[in-house]
Amino acid sequence: MDGLDARLYETVRVSLRINPTVLAAFQKSGAGWQTRMNRALREGAQDHDLLAADAS
Repeated sequence: MDGLDARLYETVRVSLRINPTVLAAFQKSGAGWQTRMNRALREGAQDHDLLAADAS
């Protein structure tokens, strides 16, 4: 795994306010919901060109 790949899996603990229905939907999806939420956030950031070109 090169440096870029490692950054894709690195996480940082944060406090974040999320709409309760959105949170419930992710949690209801079962184990791995935080990974799926992170993926959805990453895809949204990419769709809006918010990530650096090498962070995709």
